[in-house]
Amino acid sequence: MSANTDEASDFFLEAFSPECRANPYPLYERMRQRGSVLATDVELHLDFGHAACWSVLRNPFGSSDERRGTAARRDSDSGVVSTELLQQRQSLIFMDPPDHTRIRATVASCFTPRRIASLRHDIETNTARLINDLRHESGAGPVDLVERFAYPLPLTVICGMLGVPLSDYELFHGWSRTMTKGIDPGVLRSEADNVAIANAWGEIGAYTVGLLADLARTPGDNLLSDLVHQHGTAGGLSDAELVDLVILLLVAGHETTVNLIGNGMLALCDNPEQLRMWALDPSIAETGVDELLRYDSPLQMVQRIATTDIDVDGAIVAAGDQVIVVLGAANRDPLVFDNPDRLDVRRANAARHVSFGGGIHHCLGATLARVEGAVAVTQLLRAFPNIERAGDAPLRDTFTLRGRESIPVLLNL
Repeated sequence: MSANTDEASDFFLEAFSPECRANPYPLYERMRQRGSVLATDVELHLDFGHAACWSVLRNPFGSSDERRGTAARRDSDSGVVSTELLQQRQSLIFMDPPDHTRIRATVASCFTPRRIASLRHDIETNTARLINDLRHESGAGPVDLVERFAYPLPLTVICGMLGVPLSDYELFHGWSRTMTKGIDPGVLRSEADNVAIANAWGEIGAYTVGLLADLARTPGDNLLSDLVHQHGTAGGLSDAELVDLVILLLVAGHETTVNLIGNGMLALCDNPEQLRMWALDPSIAETGVDELLRYDSPLQMVQRIATTDIDVDGAIVAAGDQVIVVLGAANRDPLVFDNPDRLDVRRANAARHVSFGGGIHHCLGATLARVEGAVAVTQLLRAFPNIERAGDAPLRDTFTLRGRESIPVLLNL
């Protein structure tokens, strides 16, 4: 069902308020009660229902290239080009077939369940090392779980997988934190933010060019060496495509998992009965990690452009209109998930969440993120079954990517 409402047009004004950013789910529910698909007055539709979101994510006529939208074409014709459109460059997540198909195929084999299973030992080893470091601090007061655990684990894993020196950890930490703000709606960014984002793109691009040159001279057993080897061959990547793909893998390869671990551990600390259940029964991990993804999604929304008129849960979206797929709302749709505002690590259908998107743009690293999340939470709870919150956990200053700046905890051995 579609509706045209002032409330839908004002959605972002309310969603960006401090109160709603702290807990957007009541707002999502209120909007969904007005309709699973709501139209605004600016060629924009908002999807809040699970069926509507899933329909758009899998629709072959839903483009990820915002430049194909009516509003973007109008701006382009008038000489206005937004900062975010310039920054999209050749990024895979904003690309449509056939280029999307070709580029994704070059790396898809590195993210198969079988390949990720072979990385599990490295994930477990890195997790154990970080936990051992934390043990030395137990009893000494609060520890920041993001800084000491949730951030370094996935970054270490993706750097090792790609062949990036761990000595450059701090460089990526800074660049990544800056660049992730670039996928938020423009209203959330200042001009200073835009300058910082552009600078980060330039710096990480220059670094990547140098790294790839080093690997061309001295290849190793890693993904980037394989990509350099393919570079220039039939079906290989152009210079710009190769650099932008590496940047995407580096940033997207850990940011979502950082927030999965952080948001998930915060949810467990706030629901101690669920925490104890998982700590006592590690077999919960498989369903548990999907429930953490459903309950507080690291990625709250994505956008699509209708390339032809499409039917979304009974609503007609005109060609060229933009659709905001609110993943966080779909994950709490009561038509799919019983008592959706309750964390239930044994939830039988938790895997129906849409936190990794769907269709051809389904998250390439979804399997890796699930394994990292399951290993991280299970080993952490095994080591510290009485872990608890020790203060406020402020949100990062991003909206599309939802995560915590810090999470102070007491380890309580």
